[in-house]
Amino acid sequence: MCKLINDNGLKNLCVIIYISMAMFVSPGSIITLVCAGVPVFLIWIYVRINNVFTHFAPEIEYFALKLCWIMTKSYTFCERRARKITGTIYNLLGKTSNRNVLLIKDGNVLQKIPLERLNDVEKENDYDMVLLEYSVGEPHMNKQKVHVIRNALVEEVTDYFEVSGVSFMGIRINIKDGETILNTESVFFGSENYYIVGNILFDRIFIKYWLNRFYGFEMADNQHYEISFFDNDISSHNIKEPEYVQITNDGFNIIRPNISCKEETEKMNEPELCAENNTDDAGEWEVEPENNINEMFDKQLFDKNKLLPEGNILSWCFGGRTNWSKTITSKSQ
Repeated sequence: MCKLINDNGLKNLCVIIYISMAMFVSPGSIITLVCAGVPVFLIWIYVRINNVFTHFAPEIEYFALKLCWIMTKSYTFCERRARKITGTIYNLLGKTSNRNVLLIKDGNVLQKIPLERLNDVEKENDYDMVLLEYSVGEPHMNKQKVHVIRNALVEEVTDYFEVSGVSFMGIRINIKDGETILNTESVFFGSENYYIVGNILFDRIFIKYWLNRFYGFEMADNQHYEISFFDNDISSHNIKEPEYVQITNDGFNIIRPNISCKEETEKMNEPELCAENNTDDAGEWEVEPENNINEMFDKQLFDKNKLLPEGNILSWCFGGRTNWSKTITSKSQ
């Protein structure tokens, strides 16, 4: 076609169009079109199928979503079990270890020393918690797993621990001032394993340490936080300060110190209040009940004396003038 055209300009235009068409149908352009078009085509098919099924059977959408949710939970369960089994194998095969002790105060690391030099820690140090980082090498994976064991005192630090079977995901921290959310951060443990039996997570000491370490955020005293996360069963949990989580062998407990402490305080204060009230009226209660009891005995015995016959031997011996309540009292004394 280009040969039939005598004008040079038209010939050049024809050549440009031919080259453009050749480039458009190149293998690279075809792959690009396929990669961009296949997702759109699949979405279109899904929408069409969904419209057809929901038109004739509206309840099928619920069961489809339920099936997707069950498949997601099953995949997560299998993935976590496989991770636990592989972790156990790696722990058995691990040959290298490194143990360091961290002293934490107000979210900052005061001191970091090897476990072998734990006796060198000054007893006068003021700290909020103690963390033992137990690093276990995994030679087949060319990486390390760090088990983090939390203790309250340096004297309680030990390299003996038990790994729990629980794990969390989707952990979110909301920093609040009153009802206003100031900041939202995530917690991702990664290669660090905090799921150790007895570990305390998500209390104020732990949250201040985590925020300061990974986000450089220092939480003020007038600020508080809320935690949301999912457990092994993909069940959601929400805790508010001062609640926290304590890891157990196959699960965890949500500790609510504000409720338990309040109940214990009420139980402890009730006897004290009663004791104070009794102390104020101690003199009256020591005297009045005794007089009331004597009067009651006198009245009852006087009524019984009226029923005794005139020839009764007791009435004859005592002349009918005996105060029976005083006689009984003297006998009991």
